[in-house]
Amino acid sequence: SNIINKRLLSAFPFPLTVAMSSLFCTAPLSVPLLRWWGVRNRAVSAGYMGKFLVPLGLGKVVALGASFASIWKVPVSYAHTIKATMPLFAVFFARLILKERQTTRVYLSLLPIVLGVAIASLTELSFNLVGLFFALVATGTYAVLNVGVKHVLKETGLHHFKLLGMVAQIAGALLLPLWCLHDVYPIWKESVRPEGPPAYFHGQTLLMVVCSGLLNFAQNMVTFTLIHKLTALSYAVA
Repeated sequence: SNIINKRLLSAFPFPLTVAMSSLFCTAPLSVPLLRWWGVRNRAVSAGYMGKFLVPLGLGKVVALGASFASIWKVPVSYAHTIKATMPLFAVFFARLILKERQTTRVYLSLLPIVLGVAIASLTELSFNLVGLFFALVATGTYAVLNVGVKHVLKETGLHHFKLLGMVAQIAGALLLPLWCLHDVYPIWKESVRPEGPPAYFHGQTLLMVVCSGLLNFAQNMVTFTLIHKLTALSYAVA
């Protein structure tokens, strides 16, 4: 998924559009998936949705946008190196939100991660401070989301694919106005310029955008399943 995203964003510099394709694929495809899985519909109160699901949707928007921006700015290998810090964020936010305490051995085991990422950053030939910032924002936000998703699954009894679809719908609704302002108008403007549209305006770009969305949907399915089965820290380590 990230290799396709890197190739796509190198020629098509619109990370919000790639993020929107992920949400456009996840929200509709989760509906037939739930029917095929035989999951019963479970209602969630408006108050609970506003308190927990809307913040999860907002976090999803921030995480997706920052993740694609980091892949756009730095090599895929380095972006994944930064993602190795997720256990640090998972431990911190699990302690902050879920009041989970870890053993001293767990805290000590996080030190090699910090050292490894520091060495990788100092020796990275294609180091980019903006890319590092977005990668850290994406990793930290995903860690918060994982803890939040685990909390909602335990508290509501929702099926994890149902929660995935709801979060994607909320995130899509939140991202839509920003996407229209930031990407839709510039893309339309470039497509009708007198000298002709840019070279990336062809069917292969559209195919890669769709492939990116479908792969991200598959990745989200695996992610929500693992968070349902594991603790937030175990998932982050995995």
